[in-house]
Amino acid sequence: MDIIANKETICNSGPAYYSTGLKECVLRPTNHCTACGKPDWCMDFVNPSGQIEAHLCHRVPSAMESKTGNSWIHFTNQNTEYIPRKISRGTTQPRRKSRRRSCPETTNKVLKALWDITSLSDRHKADLLARGIKDLSQYRSYPEGKALQEVNKTMRERFARSELRKVAGWKIASDGSLYLSRFAGLLIPCCDAAGRFIGAQIRMDSDTKSKYIWLSNSDRKAVTSGTPIHIAPPPT
Repeated sequence: MDIIANKETICNSGPAYYSTGLKECVLRPTNHCTACGKPDWCMDFVNPSGQIEAHLCHRVPSAMESKTGNSWIHFTNQNTEYIPRKISRGTTQPRRKSRRRSCPETTNKVLKALWDITSLSDRHKADLLARGIKDLSQYRSYPEGKALQEVNKTMRERFARSELRKVAGWKIASDGSLYLSRFAGLLIPCCDAAGRFIGAQIRMDSDTKSKYIWLSNSDRKAVTSGTPIHIAPPPT
């Protein structure tokens, strides 16, 4: 079966300008590729007059790579069929390294401790009750101001630096110390089927673009919680 050839679908890189063009050609299997000399796997560009204008070789590279990246175009008459010109290409951005995920075991231990030393404010308590939520034991208010400073101090005393670095939400200061990011909102636990902490969300007090955010930060040196799925315990 013939394949219609055109510059947009065939050409990928290298000099790319045809004086007569290949867009009226069809691609047909060849039993002899003049580029590699093999009888299989390659194809010919055949014009409406039945003449072969170029070869599509899968073995021998040329200045013009095909769109698929695994074959190259070889013109039968370089002087008349192929006029090279420089093609500008965009720069390739280096691929970002993916951030490390938080450690599940350490996250459970550290967040349990955070829940133990924080409480629920009257404002958040009233808001939850107004929304029809009766069991308030799982919620906490994110510490602010001096309370956050005390929480940071207590957590640094209770856990080694290497442990806190495995939990999302902890930032690295310029002096190398670790501290929780500053937020204002309601702390909501994210737990697995066994009831272990695997992350936490914050329902922001202020009107922001994202009403709910993960306890994490944009520091690429710090770990990320990802977006774990919370599994609610069955009703008792």
